Amino acid sequence: MSSKGIDRNSWVILKQAWNMSKGGRNGECGNTSFEEYRNLLSKYFGMSKWSEDIVFYCLTAKSNSEGIGKEKSSNNPFEELTPVEVIIPNVYRYEVKHNDDDYEVEEYYDECNVRERPIGESIEYGVPCKCNQAIKEGYDEDGEHWEEDCTGDEEYDNDCECKEYDDVVIQLFNWTHVDATYFSLENDMMGGGCDTIDCLEDDIGERTIKYDADESNSRSEGQRWEDFNDNDNRHVHEWEEEEVTWEVLQLLKDEE
Repeated sequence: MSSKGIDRNSWVILKQAWNMSKGGRNGECGNTSFEEYRNLLSKYFGMSKWSEDIVFYCLTAKSNSEGIGKEKSSNNPFEELTPVEVIIPNVYRYEVKHNDDDYEVEEYYDECNVRERPIGESIEYGVPCKCNQAIKEGYDEDGEHWEEDCTGDEEYDNDCECKEYDDVVIQLFNWTHVDATYFSLENDMMGGGCDTIDCLEDDIGERTIKYDADESNSRSEGQRWEDFNDNDNRHVHEWEEEEVTWEVLQLLKDEE
């Protein structure tokens, strides 16, 4: 459950950041986007752009802006609220691994089998190989050995034998995985059978912030098109939710 009361330094940061931002009464941080808010706190208050403290200030501004009605004299909620009246919201961190927006394609060279049955199929995927050279051979009446190139006829002529095959080039499709971190004023946003990252991102601009996202070192196993599900974009593989309200309290109350 959210609580009230922050120290004066935190209140000053919240009030001045609101006044310096360009927006109105809308945005991830109450009146502006998270990226602008991040730049403001980094430039004017010496915070690292990658500090989670900026997220906590941002969501606190958002939470308190929702409680200020239009009848108030100031657009800035922290002009209306004293430090002891500021609400400290409940904040939740989501760590998510999901598929990227677009799939990737790679070419795989599948070696053709020429030693064991079935000869003429690729070893890994069993795709028929193209014959590069076929020979028909025998002996004439004088016992002299002869050879004849019959490439292209081997399917119809039992005496025509393929001697050399081309490896098969197979297109394999896969999803790059993305590791992403989100912060929200809402909990259990990935519950209820949700299996795509849209469950978090649809709420961005309302009560959720996309904090960071990077391609991970993993990706799905490559599949041929007929086995590949191209609708699996943004599919979530793993996710964890953690309430970080205690960290917000420590920051805004400046408690050790």
